[in-house]
Formats: sequence, C-alpha cells, structure tokens
Amino acid sequence: MRRTYHPVFESFGVDLVIQGHSHNYQRSYPLIFNEERYSEPIMTDKEQTQYRDPKGIIFVIAGTGGESVQPLNKKSFLASSYEGYGCINVEIKGKSLSVEYYSDTNDTIDKFMITKKPLYSNVDEKNEVQEIGYDEPTK
Repeated sequence: MRRTYHPVFESFGVDLVIQGHSHNYQRSYPLIFNEERYSEPIMTDKEQTQYRDPKGIIFVIAGTGGESVQPLNKKSFLASSYEGYGCINVEIKGKSLSVEYYSDTNDTIDKFMITKKPLYSNVDEKNEVQEIGYDEPTK
C-alpha cells in the first residue's frame, strides 16, 4: 500500500491523511516516501504541534472507537500515539486546519495545526484582500 498511495498523495500535494483500521491513535511527523526502504519513511520536520506548509504528509490513524484497543509498536516517525478510546475533531478556518484528539474521558491527548502560506495575494486600496493564491498540486 505504501508504494501505491504515498507517491500519489505526494504528487497531489496532500498534507494530511486520516485513516482508521488499527485500533489505537497514531500521528506521524510530516513524512516523504522512501523508495529504498518503504517501511522507513523520511521525516521532514520534528516540530510537535505547528506545521507551516509542511514538506511531507502527516498521517493520522484514529481507530479508537471499536470493541478493543490494540497495543502500539511505537515507531520513530510518530509524533504522538495513544492506547485508549477516543475521537478526533477536525476544524478548518481559512488557510489553517487543526486536529485535536480527545480520550473517552474528554482529555485532550494530542493537537496540531497545519497552516498554508499563500503564494501571492491581491490587496486593494483599502488594504482588503481580494484574492489569495496557493500552490497547485503537481500531477
């Protein structure tokens, strides 16, 4: 799966992938695909919570709503992980996307934000933004 999807995500400029399946919570640092060692992605940033135009993809596994929770095999490319029940909240405001993971007792276990920087903006004479441009994905 890594060999198939990761290069496609990169070519379209994907910043965040949210998935389930594993019965635990995991969040990676921004990663790029390692063609030589598929199971060892390359970390591009070791920042914990604030990512501005990340140079890689952040992967979130939020599979903690099932019948059981699976133990973690913590990898070096994980920024956060949790063995317990919970859920995520994703909020998008303008050019920022924030994710918070809450335990089943409503404790905040993890949170992070991705902010996209505009490439250009047009500002009128009243200093009001009229247009903002972002990177187009490469195909």
